[in-house]
Amino acid sequence: MAVSREFLDHVQDALTSLGAVRVRRMFGGAGLYWQDVFFAILSEETLYFRVDEKTEPDYIAAGCDPFIYQQRGKTVKLPYYAVPEALFDEPESMEAWARDAIAAALRVKKKES
Repeated sequence: MAVSREFLDHVQDALTSLGAVRVRRMFGGAGLYWQDVFFAILSEETLYFRVDEKTEPDYIAAGCDPFIYQQRGKTVKLPYYAVPEALFDEPESMEAWARDAIAAALRVKKKES
C-alpha cells in the first residue's frame, strides 16, 4: 500500500479547491479527510474515492478499478474506486468527483447513525 511523498503532494495539489484536506498515513498508504469525513484512500500511487450505490455506477462506467486487497487468503473489496487519471488534468471535474465522494461518505455515515 506504499505511496510516495511526490504522489501525495500531487494529489493534494489536485484537491486544493476543497480547502483543507487532512492526510493520515496508514498501512504504508494514506487516508484523506475533508473536515472529519474520510473520503479517499491513497495506495500504490493510486487515488481511490469513496462510493455508495448512487456513485458507484459512474466509476464502473468509466472503467475504474475498485480498491481490493488480500487478507488471510481472501480478497476484500472496499467501497472505494480508483479515480480516472484524466481528472488530474481537469481541476473542475476532480473537484466534482471529490465532492461526490464526500457526499457518499456522509450518506453512509448518516445510515450508520
